[in-house]
Amino acid sequence: MDPMDFGEVKRPSDAADTAKLTWVDLLYKHVGQLAVWGLLFVSVTQLLDWWTKKQAAKRQQALAAAAAAPASAATSSAAAGKAQPAEHPAFDESSHKAEVEALLARAQAQAAKSGEGKMTLEHMVLALAENQRFQEILSCADSLSEDDLRKAVRKSRLMYNHPEGSLEITEAPPTALMRYGRDLTALARQGKLDPLIGRTDELRRLFNVLSRRTKNNPVVLGESGVGKTALIEGLAQRVAAGDCPPALKGAAIIALDMGMLMAGATFPGEFEQRMSAVLKELNDLPKQAAQAKASAPGAPPEAPGPDPPSSCILFIDDIHNVTGPNAQQGGGVNDASMLLKPLLARGELRCIGATTPDKYRRFIEKDPALERRFQTLPISQPSVPEAISVLRGLRARYERHHGLKITDAALVAAVELSHRYTADRFLPDKAIDLIDEAAARVKLDLDQRPAQLDRIVRRIAQMEAERKLLRRSASVDKRDALRLSELEAELSALKTQRDEMTARVDRQQTEARELQQLSSDLEALHEEVEAEEAGRSEAAQAEAANRPKSDAERIKADRERVRRREELLAKLKAAQEAARKRRANSEAVKSGGLGGEVSEADIASVISSWTGIPLTKLVASERDSLLRLGDELHRRIIGQEEAVSAVADAIHRSRAGLKDPNGPIASFLFLGPTGVGKTELAKALASQLFNAEDAMVRLDMSEYMEKHAVSKLIGAPPGYIGFDEGGQLTEAVRRRPYTVVLFDEVEKAHVDVFNLLLQLLDDGRLSDAQGRTVSFKHTIIIMTSNLGSAEIYRATAGKGAAAAAAPVDTRIRELVMDQVRKHFPPEFLNRVDEFIIFEPLTQHQIRSVVLLRLVGLVQRLKDKKIRLVLADSAVGHLAAKGFDPIFGARPVKRAIQREVETPLAQALLRADFEEDDTIFVSASEDGESLLFRRVRPGEDTPSANDTPAATPPDADMPALEDDFTGPTAAISSTASTANGSTAAPTAAKAPGGGPSLPPRKGRFDATKALSAKHAAGEDISQDGAEANRDDFSLPTNCN
Repeated sequence: MDPMDFGEVKRPSDAADTAKLTWVDLLYKHVGQLAVWGLLFVSVTQLLDWWTKKQAAKRQQALAAAAAAPASAATSSAAAGKAQPAEHPAFDESSHKAEVEALLARAQAQAAKSGEGKMTLEHMVLALAENQRFQEILSCADSLSEDDLRKAVRKSRLMYNHPEGSLEITEAPPTALMRYGRDLTALARQGKLDPLIGRTDELRRLFNVLSRRTKNNPVVLGESGVGKTALIEGLAQRVAAGDCPPALKGAAIIALDMGMLMAGATFPGEFEQRMSAVLKELNDLPKQAAQAKASAPGAPPEAPGPDPPSSCILFIDDIHNVTGPNAQQGGGVNDASMLLKPLLARGELRCIGATTPDKYRRFIEKDPALERRFQTLPISQPSVPEAISVLRGLRARYERHHGLKITDAALVAAVELSHRYTADRFLPDKAIDLIDEAAARVKLDLDQRPAQLDRIVRRIAQMEAERKLLRRSASVDKRDALRLSELEAELSALKTQRDEMTARVDRQQTEARELQQLSSDLEALHEEVEAEEAGRSEAAQAEAANRPKSDAERIKADRERVRRREELLAKLKAAQEAARKRRANSEAVKSGGLGGEVSEADIASVISSWTGIPLTKLVASERDSLLRLGDELHRRIIGQEEAVSAVADAIHRSRAGLKDPNGPIASFLFLGPTGVGKTELAKALASQLFNAEDAMVRLDMSEYMEKHAVSKLIGAPPGYIGFDEGGQLTEAVRRRPYTVVLFDEVEKAHVDVFNLLLQLLDDGRLSDAQGRTVSFKHTIIIMTSNLGSAEIYRATAGKGAAAAAAPVDTRIRELVMDQVRKHFPPEFLNRVDEFIIFEPLTQHQIRSVVLLRLVGLVQRLKDKKIRLVLADSAVGHLAAKGFDPIFGARPVKRAIQREVETPLAQALLRADFEEDDTIFVSASEDGESLLFRRVRPGEDTPSANDTPAATPPDADMPALEDDFTGPTAAISSTASTANGSTAAPTAAKAPGGGPSLPPRKGRFDATKALSAKHAAGEDISQDGAEANRDDFSLPTNCN
């Protein structure tokens, strides 16, 4: 039974029941019974001695010796039915008579104070609470204080002369404020609120509004996570500490829980009744305090604690809910604003609200009578330095909760990485969540085995199950025997790795726990030093209770205070030195493993799991990434040296801080024929700068050819469908400000689109239809166009493949730029940073494009446990089929699909290839088709003239198959297929005598028609315009 539970109070009948009673039950039992018999002065004193001596371990022998009670008390106890315990110590009436008389006098004073004529049991217990030895009794009860006793006594209505039938006591129901509100100022005095870091100007503005005579109801407007509730909690802490204007001193800030207020209010008027009760109690609380103070000006306070509030301020988080959940439908259900508006108009209530700008506009502004009662106070997302300061202020609380040390580098990384990669949320909330989850992950690794070790253990269990199955079939199947030997070797290596990692993790976890304990001791010492300096320590409080009177006593107390502080500082210094040495010698810290602290790598790991960005890109230095930008772009963009260099130089200027900070990072206009890498360069740039190819907003400007389509970029105007959805451009950049914006085929857009882009390119911002300003200062603007392609076609017509693929000379550049100037307005061109003309691709560069395209096919076959190896002749064949100076690299994809993917797909469907096979692809002797040869596992590889293709040095691509050492042998003409049958020889024979897949027949290629006309010197400018479309619906006449 809980000590404060008075729901069931019964009289004990025997000693067994007595042993089950708590100290409060015994108090009521003893005092109540002996008061009826006229022996109150005996029982109270016996109760004091009984409880004091019962709980003192050093006086257990004295309690055993003093078991006998006076004869009169024993006779009375026997008459009462053995109600009094037999182990009571002896009682001397003369020595305690003065104390009992003082107790009775205090009880009579309590009765007179409460306005009752009789002195009841409640008054005696309250008088007993003022006894100097009462703290000894309370120290015997767990988690109880003098305030708990006073609260329990006030709730009970027992009288000493009540009959037994009225001994059932029920708790008083909680008030409306207790159910639906929280006193933030009381929580601030108890230290249960997080400190507020920064926001000095916002707090001053809040004080100004609350101190006004009228319209003193601020509403804080800000996005979710910027710190609206934290600002009000900081206000409560300032008010609780008295650091506020005189108009707010002594005020109580009550936070109203609208969710609890609305929960279960299903019947009409129930919600309004709850809200009315809350407002009435809120309005009556200062009046009751003033009346109580005026009625007993000289009376001592009933209980220690803060003074009653002089005024109350209501705080409503998500204040848009006061208009009711059905207000947008016009239902008016659960509309608390009808109750608030009269109180706000008369100035009887001061209210603070918090909501988002969107919700305020949608719900509050639609009610002018409610909106004019509030004064808006907008707060924005803190900057990166301010968010770092907030995290530094909260670090101690999170370190104490998780029992870990959080490094300053981790705090900085949390703010910077969350600000860059989680743009859909706001600081400091997302950075705090990042620190919290990273600390929880490190704590979990300390308590359990790390994730990497756990994966190895589970992999070993999976492989052991597979080995058990393979052992059954290894004797009859050669393939299973080969797989079993490979599995045994891999399993042995994994077990060795598991044992080494387990030993290392055990050592690191032991060291981390020691470091964690040292950190906890340091934190405790820091708190003791702070409490001693602030006068909140136990010794300082005891000293304040017994103030020295003479000068000698004051000097002695000052010396004692200095001695205590020096001892604490010496302990703190020794603990810091021990922790430093232990951390320096820690293997975990040296190896970068589990160190009992949250590091920058832990933050990067969490943000990687949030966003899916590879961890290696997150931890890489931005400076190194920028210096390698050109090389990384060349890995994906074949040729186009000038274009890649121009893009890299513009990015370097921007990141070095030498560019105008008001515009976007850079803006480019990519010009050139189709298939030369304009869109691919935009994807590569997004991947390198923002670590994800999808960090790109791609807009096909052919969808914006009409005048009314411009509204899709910034959102529909008010009154039109889709007004609340936002624009396709502004909404995407607002949610992800670090991105590449690609306007594909920008010349097809309506002229009003260019007028819209003027502000974007010049100032780096756009305003959407809802009035929000979206920043483009962290974006890269790329526009692609096919203007001038006809001039390139005319200049290279009839000059052969080498001349067509030659670098674009100055004359051709001027012709292209003339076409650009004719199409775009001057004010638009004047705001573009770079005009980059892409050159046609050479045949050697097409070979590199072929290797790039084949990487995905090799990986897909590898997932099927099939190796694909291409000879140099096969790559040359694909390059020849895919090379076209008019269409660039786009025919390569079609050539690979036609020459490689389709034959392989048909062969796989016929089960011509199985798992662990190697497919060797080479060109036929006449060079008109490709041959696909099968190499079984374990077969010898005879010599052949054809060798696998090597990676071109300028492409810097990974090899298609690293472990392939030589050419393969042809398959036997009677090779078994997957289903056990014999494969029939095909019509085409491989050079080694074995069968191969039949060569594909020649088909009419529509793209070759334009190439033939171009090589003959004909003008294909009109057909070339058609060729620049992405749907490849090309003319088929080849006359």
